[in-house]
Amino acid sequence: CRTFTFALWRAIDLDVVDSEFRVNILATGAFPVSTGLQTIGTGTLTMVRAADSPTTAVVRDGVNVPLARYTLTAFGESIRVERLGVALTGADLFAAANTVTLRNGRLLANGVQVGSTAGIVAGSGTVYELGAALTVVPGTPVTLEVRADIFDSEGGNEIAADQAFTVRLLTGSNNAQALGSLSLMNVPAANA
Repeated sequence: CRTFTFALWRAIDLDVVDSEFRVNILATGAFPVSTGLQTIGTGTLTMVRAADSPTTAVVRDGVNVPLARYTLTAFGESIRVERLGVALTGADLFAAANTVTLRNGRLLANGVQVGSTAGIVAGSGTVYELGAALTVVPGTPVTLEVRADIFDSEGGNEIAADQAFTVRLLTGSNNAQALGSLSLMNVPAANA
């Protein structure tokens, strides 16, 4: 957080013009006038599943399939997201002999890959290290997309037809930093 004070020492420090009559208005009252100590809070980042995020069935063995889409919006200051966890959820994925890892999972920010390619693990998930590749600037939302091959990379391709699953982003833990105040934050603050 940063703090500041604002003061007007004399009436001449304030120039007010009537917008209709275009004449100056004289400031009156007791001077000096001060706001007292004001605090500027740290920036925030929202992460919302996009309206156009895929919700339909995908084809088994499909390559580079879009699985989820999110809109990231920064407020107050630029926010750098350094790590994101991605997981698969769905009852069919957790059968005793049916643990699933989708092959070639990756994240794209505005269509450009950020971080490395790694399988997306059902349940516990996969953490993607992004370094400085994903910075969200206020006024410039970022579209984050999760893509993967619909193929179980654990050996037997145990993904069956009609098997339902959902991709979600895991709750972060000090995985993002506000670049002005340097404060750490959790992105997303809850599973998304």
